[in-house]
Amino acid sequence: MDKKKTIITIAAIVLGLLVALFAWVNINNPQDAEASVNILVPAKDISPYSKLQADDFKTRTVKEGEVDSYTVLESAKLQDMITTVTLYANKPVDKRSLSLASDTSNKQIIGVLIDSTRLSNATAGDYVDVYWVGDKTETTAVAPAIILSRKAQIIGVDGEGGSTSGLSGQKISAESKAKAVYLLVNPEEAPYIIQGSMKNSIALSKVLNPQSVPDVLTTEEEEADVQ
Repeated sequence: MDKKKTIITIAAIVLGLLVALFAWVNINNPQDAEASVNILVPAKDISPYSKLQADDFKTRTVKEGEVDSYTVLESAKLQDMITTVTLYANKPVDKRSLSLASDTSNKQIIGVLIDSTRLSNATAGDYVDVYWVGDKTETTAVAPAIILSRKAQIIGVDGEGGSTSGLSGQKISAESKAKAVYLLVNPEEAPYIIQGSMKNSIALSKVLNPQSVPDVLTTEEEEADVQ
């Protein structure tokens, strides 16, 4: 009887060890773990419209589920590119926030003050149409807004409540609802937008599908502007 108990005890111990070994192998087996992938991330924060350099980035290994088709994986995707938004250190880079450096060679950056409502919930990286909402025709009860710029890009917003600037990454605060909005515009549009901002007559309309909107005003819109 004692011999039988001994055999049963040994069998139980062996079975326990086998179960433990099986569990350990399954937990540590690389084939069962989620696959990983190497991506490129900034070594430091990079401001909008900075020309990207290879030494600004480093390789980081992340889980495959943390990346998508827009994540930058290779340094070749960064060649001759600038960023249209702030890139943060050690964070994945979205291809949609990159642009060819030559695309902005004829642009200017201007800053305007605007309240939260007329900002239309737009933020850094968004494209907007810029309107003058001043009354140019006093005889008209409700004068239509006049478009000053098509598909201007917001590269930074400074506002109230300790929000973060897309340009500097620094937290700012303001007691009023006015926000400082930095726009990338065509040079010929800049004087009109600045003038409208000084008179508090600027409103922005967020463009939801930038690819479908022309970069400049049409002939009809230009004619309407000068009338």
